Amino acid sequence: MAGFTRQSSYTDGDIINAADSNDEFNQLVNAFANTSGHKHDGTAAEGPVIGLIGDPGVATPLNKVVVDDTNNRVGVFVDVSGSTTEQFRFQDGAIVPVTDNDIDLGTSSLEFKDLHLDGTANIDSLVADTADINGGTADNVVIGGSTAAAITGTTLVANTSLNIAGDGATVTGIKDEDNMASNSATKLATQQSIKAYVDAQLTAEDLDFQADSGGALSIDLDSETLTFTGGTGIDTSGSGNAVTFAIDSTVTTLTGSQTLTNKTLTTPIIAEIDSGADITLDATADIILDAGGANIIFKDDGTSILDIANNSSDVELTVSTADKNFAIKGTDGSSAITALDIDMALAGKATFSGDVVVTGDLTVTGDDITMATNTAGHVMVADGTNFNPVAISGDVTINSAGAVTIANDAVETAMVNANVITGQTQETTVDTSNDLLLFFDNSASALRKIPVTNLVSSVGGLSDVVADTSPQLGGDLDVNGQDIVSTSNGNISLLPNGSGKVLIDGNGSTGGVILEDGSIDIRSSTGSVSEIKFYCEVNNAHAQTLKAQPHSAGSSAVLTLPVATGTLVGSGDTGTVSNGMLAGSIADSKLSTISTAGKVDLGALEIDGGTDIGADLVDADLLIVDDGANGTERKSEFTRVKKYIYSAMSGDATASDSGALTIANGAVENAMLAGSIADSKLNTISTAGKVSIDALDIDGGTDIGAALTDSDIFIVDDGAGGTNRKATMSRLATYVNSTSTGASAGFAVAMAIAL
Repeated sequence: MAGFTRQSSYTDGDIINAADSNDEFNQLVNAFANTSGHKHDGTAAEGPVIGLIGDPGVATPLNKVVVDDTNNRVGVFVDVSGSTTEQFRFQDGAIVPVTDNDIDLGTSSLEFKDLHLDGTANIDSLVADTADINGGTADNVVIGGSTAAAITGTTLVANTSLNIAGDGATVTGIKDEDNMASNSATKLATQQSIKAYVDAQLTAEDLDFQADSGGALSIDLDSETLTFTGGTGIDTSGSGNAVTFAIDSTVTTLTGSQTLTNKTLTTPIIAEIDSGADITLDATADIILDAGGANIIFKDDGTSILDIANNSSDVELTVSTADKNFAIKGTDGSSAITALDIDMALAGKATFSGDVVVTGDLTVTGDDITMATNTAGHVMVADGTNFNPVAISGDVTINSAGAVTIANDAVETAMVNANVITGQTQETTVDTSNDLLLFFDNSASALRKIPVTNLVSSVGGLSDVVADTSPQLGGDLDVNGQDIVSTSNGNISLLPNGSGKVLIDGNGSTGGVILEDGSIDIRSSTGSVSEIKFYCEVNNAHAQTLKAQPHSAGSSAVLTLPVATGTLVGSGDTGTVSNGMLAGSIADSKLSTISTAGKVDLGALEIDGGTDIGADLVDADLLIVDDGANGTERKSEFTRVKKYIYSAMSGDATASDSGALTIANGAVENAMLAGSIADSKLNTISTAGKVSIDALDIDGGTDIGAALTDSDIFIVDDGAGGTNRKATMSRLATYVNSTSTGASAGFAVAMAIAL
């Protein structure tokens, strides 16, 4: 059909069936169908003539086709650089571009097929792959191009010669000369003369060639045939002008995959040997691995495990995987053993399962020799077969620390040989602090030792200790009011031995220790950060430590003591921090609570970066509430939000704290109802609003699909104008049977037939 015809008209209270809507929608489908819709020819019900086709959904399209009835033409407009431009028109039987020399017909990659003209083609410039001009003339045409083409004609007329553009010579004629004797540089030869000359040359010439064996050979070019014959494993074939030499499949080639059997390879160069199974190297003599790169590398499926290297003629074995062992294993009788295990994770610790025999010297560069029979205070003594730990006894004993003790009175004068003194090397310098002298104490009739320094002091002290590189004090050093001064701007170092400390004692005075210069540098030579400890008492362990940041912090901060009224407060102490002490931000981890006196302004709260609750809000969720304008911030459950909202509802509808909505009696009027009320929304219909029998429509209901039975139910008005109730079909049969009298026999029979 053409156009749309309305099928229905409704008023309030009408019943709308499915057929009504279906008829209406069918009319809409037909009206817009592409086969039966509007023709848009301007006639009645067919729609107006479309004078503009443009961009869909655009009121003023840039791309459009305009039917211009005023000027009797059709114009095509295309979007060019954001503005509409008319490109070409259909006017007065012609396709006309709006602008001269502007519109192309096709492109280099999208060409039209055939062009058929029954008239004159006016073309400023013609470029064609081929040009076939029949029955006409070509005036002022230059024939040329990069690709050669044939020129077909009856007569080629030139003034005196034919000049071919380029580097070629000028042709002045054509000669039929079989021997080419004139050898002209400007004359062309005929076909017959060229053939005759070539045949003569071929008859006179042979093809000379040399084979690998058999001497020099020649072939008469015009009477003999050169035959290529393959040898063992080589086939020849010819196709066109080509002779192909092919190697038979039984011959090994440089490419492809082949199997070699019982072949001898003399000094082969092999980049890689791959096999899907084991590779066995079986030699009647030695197997030699010669690696010019100085390394022989063993791999497991591409991963290096062992490297044997030549390092300046030294052989190096390297376990390639970090912290892995190097083990030498074998079989002792029928038992598998690990003869040697070298643990790379323990700096190369070697474990031998059996005895180690050293035929040369054994040098131990470490500190310890550990044995299973290691016993404290023993030494190793040879018994003719082995070395065993033996305790030293007699006049000399030794403890586990190696200290040797000679028993008292064990050394007698007779045991001291004269060469104890005479046989010693004479000392040219004396350490006055550490060197000792042995002398005989006549008063005690015994040998005694005496330090050199005591010997010197006994004769009046020292005036100069420059010669003694390690002087020692036997008592306190009294500077006698003088200073200890270095020379040449040198430092004065007080260096204790081992774990000893440098003590500067203020001798208990209130003045303590005074450093009169303004700057003190404290540096630790152990790599640890430097620190200063302040102890509460001399004999107490309570101390406060001032410690520098580690090197990794890259910090050079300055700790400035407060003014006279200021106090430094520790993180574990109570105290007051003023605004002037704060710089930058305070980390959240440093804040336990914020007092109400310093509450956070609403503008300072930022919730955009917070973690989403990830679920619907529930009654137990909390929110922040200002208890009264400018009151105290408190928490509230969302249940109170519901209560506040519901309690504020008034009018025709109210709500309880649990969300139950109550609509007041008589609040819903006809004007509030729109459309139909679904059956699922109706529990009962009051007698005041009962449905009229005329409003019941059972035509669209589902058929019972079976014969009526006693248990089927139908609607009964219980007494005229009474209450609508249900009744089973069995009650109807009982009623019919009870009324089957002679007077109503006909009714009974009719009803029985109906049932």
